[in-house]
Amino acid sequence: MTWACLADGRPLWCGPRQLLLEAFNLGIFGGLALIVSVAALLVTHPLGRNLALAGLVLSIFAFALYNAGAAAPAAVFASLRLMRARG
Repeated sequence: MTWACLADGRPLWCGPRQLLLEAFNLGIFGGLALIVSVAALLVTHPLGRNLALAGLVLSIFAFALYNAGAAAPAAVFASLRLMRARG
C-alpha cells in the first residue's frame, strides 16, 4: 500500500489513508473520545446516554490504536454516565 501511494499515478484512496494515519499519529481518536465522554457527563438530556455510548465506542477504538492516554479517562467518564442513566 505504501509503495502504491509513493508512485506517480497514486490511487484515489491514498489521500484518506494518509488522513487516517495522521489522525492515528496525533492521537485524534483518543481526544475525540474524551471530548464526547465529557460532553455526555455534562448533558442531562437523554441525548447524553447516546453520547456516552459513542464515547465508549470511540475509546475502545482509541485503545485498539494505542491512544490509551486519553482513551482511559474517556472510557471511565462514559461508563460513569451510563451508570448514572440506569439509576
